[in-house]
Amino acid sequence: MQESFAKLKSLLKRIEDTIVPAQEEELWFDDDFFIAIREIIVNGDITEENVSRIVAEAFFRLKFSCNIPTSKYYRKGERVPWFIRNALIETKTILSKIEHHILPLQEKQLWKDELFFQEMREIISNGSITNNIVSKAVANALFRIRLHQPSVSVVKDLIQAFPDALAFRNANNHLPIQSLVFYPKGIKIVDGIHYILPLALESMKHNIGGENMRGGLLNELWNRKNLLQILSASTNDDKLRLNVIKNLRSHGLLKKEDIVRYSLLYYSCLGKSSFLRFQYFLAWDPQALVKTRLGTLSLLHSFILLPPRSIRMVSSPLEADKCFKRCLKHSLEYYNALLFQKDDDGGKTAFELAIEKFGETPTMILLREVFTEEAGHSLLHEVILHQPNRFNLFLSWFPWMYRLRDEYGKTVLEMLFISGTDILKKNPALWVNPNEAEKELVENHSSAVIPSAAVARRSKRLRTLNRGRSLRNGIYFCKDNGNQSEFQSDLASHGEARTFDHVRQVINERDEFPLLHQIIEHEPNYFNLFLSWFPWAYHTRDDQGRSVLQILLSTTSGRDLLKKNPALWTTLKWTQLEEKDPLTSLIPFVAIASGNDGILNLSYQFLRQHPPVL
Repeated sequence: MQESFAKLKSLLKRIEDTIVPAQEEELWFDDDFFIAIREIIVNGDITEENVSRIVAEAFFRLKFSCNIPTSKYYRKGERVPWFIRNALIETKTILSKIEHHILPLQEKQLWKDELFFQEMREIISNGSITNNIVSKAVANALFRIRLHQPSVSVVKDLIQAFPDALAFRNANNHLPIQSLVFYPKGIKIVDGIHYILPLALESMKHNIGGENMRGGLLNELWNRKNLLQILSASTNDDKLRLNVIKNLRSHGLLKKEDIVRYSLLYYSCLGKSSFLRFQYFLAWDPQALVKTRLGTLSLLHSFILLPPRSIRMVSSPLEADKCFKRCLKHSLEYYNALLFQKDDDGGKTAFELAIEKFGETPTMILLREVFTEEAGHSLLHEVILHQPNRFNLFLSWFPWMYRLRDEYGKTVLEMLFISGTDILKKNPALWVNPNEAEKELVENHSSAVIPSAAVARRSKRLRTLNRGRSLRNGIYFCKDNGNQSEFQSDLASHGEARTFDHVRQVINERDEFPLLHQIIEHEPNYFNLFLSWFPWAYHTRDDQGRSVLQILLSTTSGRDLLKKNPALWTTLKWTQLEEKDPLTSLIPFVAIASGNDGILNLSYQFLRQHPPVL
């Protein structure tokens, strides 16, 4: 390749030294000659044979061309579109890139793809020096990158020289970045996903894949899945794929909302070897457990009804019941009631669907493996609230749960009296033999039929209790497919005063519950309304120790609120302006200026309020 390159470079030098001056200094007046030379440069046909042929044809026209001055067509010194030098500069630029970015790869054996160098030899020998032709050769090398494993730095250097290569598609209509997750048939599987980040970053610079497609990461493949979903589901090296996911997140190519939008929690739970990714997504966004939807199905419903086609994208898929068990087991740290969540059609709960699909006994055995006595989860309390008709079934399988208390300190018997269900009527043994702590509770209730007024009161208490659970879990503000939350539904049905009275029944100042933190994330339009009803909540902190101000400064919805409500920042104390965010270690004037949506004006205002912060 070096010899061919030297010959081509010599030929271009001769064109530059002899033919270009003949045109620019009007030493030769044959425009057809110059146009023909330019065309072979632009079209990538620069060979000794072609140049010699064009020169010979010019000699045949010599007696005619000498009488036609070039100045007839352009003013002396003016650049015209068909000037040879313009095309020559472009060709020499490409040639320089080849010399500095491709030739060393072969000489130093930095890229061991002989097909690539053979293709480049042919391009140079044929004088096919155009950006399109060379970029296509580079793209072909990128499609084979997993087989030769060049270093990431070498790959970055090559694609920075020829970025157009990232836009070419192979026979399967895949971009180079997409081909990294598919394995050609008949060859040993070699992983190439560590190249995803550098290719994605370069692709982003050149809008590869289209607007807002993150350099091809969000473009769908033949199976209607994007790279984020395939990375989440693949059952090959879990640690390697998790590292790629973390790197994508650190560069802003993977966002928190992607977990729900692209069902990443679902896909990461499909395979036997994707557990680390599942845990990572779950810890990042626990609410994805209740927000994720595949059509109208919740996460657990989707695993129960897992069809064979859903697991073709993983080589070692889990069975439906194993996916169901994994998801349920690891959801307990965040939500006790996921088992009783209904699909969006308002049909069966996940528990009812599991019994229908797997059978009652297999389902209960599976649940007993999840809800162990050592774990101490108060499942019976949730059964009373959500599945009272199955209380006896659960009690028979989990008798030890009867003595557990829920997170509010309530016993199962207290929950039964509050619920207003028929469980106590049908099971008098539950309350005829109370322990010392339960005697007073039982004495205050008659074994006769509960009066309807009491039923109404207890139903109201049950709704209040449910609302409290929803508030603390964040579900109260999560929107359904109709884009309406439980809070908005209450507000529309009961009005402001009654709705907030209900909320105040379950959350008070002593709880130090970070209510406003949730409002900023889920219902920012109601922030001022909640602040007026719960002024004490402004001084609460979340489980990471972050104040309301720090959430306002670091989130898009919070920054919008700061723009609309100057009172939120004009009344800040010096201590607030000096406090570092425990998560990012940024002080307010830096925090508000960071990111693509940073507000420099507010950063300036913070500095004006308290210059010593510098």
